[in-house]
Formats: sequence, structure tokens, C-alpha cells
Amino acid sequence: KGAAPSPPPRGLAELTTDPRCAATCDVRGNLGPCAVVLSAGTDWIKDRWQAASDMGGTAIKGAHFVKIDLGRDVEACSFRLDWETAYASDYKILADGADELFDGTRKAHQAWRTSTESGQSPG
Repeated sequence: KGAAPSPPPRGLAELTTDPRCAATCDVRGNLGPCAVVLSAGTDWIKDRWQAASDMGGTAIKGAHFVKIDLGRDVEACSFRLDWETAYASDYKILADGADELFDGTRKAHQAWRTSTESGQSPG
């Protein structure tokens, strides 16, 4: 277990806490509705989303997406994704009207990714 992530720089806000922000996913998953990705949450079961068909974590086959609509135009300088221990490395970050911003399958992009460990995971 590591230290908690650093807070955003002074003057910047967590964009997903704005009520105009909405999340949609291609599948509901097994733990909670897609909207849980917008909150920090405190319950490691109810406050996360995964593309699984049962409580055993059986993956729903195929590629899946989580779309976050910030509800307004923003200029972003970074993204923070909060993964569990079994995080995905094969993911993309896209923006409307822009080319792909990050592709976890591309070696050149993998160097941009940093990680910190914090919080608590069962098991």
C-alpha cells in the first residue's frame, strides 16, 4: 500500500464531480451501474464497475467502453484513472473532435503512463 495520490494542482477541480458530467457504458457489468465511475466511493464492491457477468468476475467477452461526457468543453492537461489491482493496460483515451490521446497498446504511449498505489483492495 502506497501513499494517497497527490491532490490536483491549486485551482483545478475534479471534473467528474460536476453535475453536468455523465457516464455511459456498453454493458452494465456485475457490480454497479456505469455512473459509479464518477465517484470516489468507499465500498470496494458497490463503488466500482467491471465488465463481468457474475460475482465471480467472469469477463463479458469482447471489447467494452466507458464514455464520460463532461457536459461542457474543457482543456485537460492530464487524466487519472483509478484501477483496482487487476487493472487493464489495453485501453484508449479518446476525445470528441480529436485524434486518440492515449493508446495503452502502443509502446510509445506506455511511457506516458505513471502509476501509484493507494487505498485498499480485498485479498
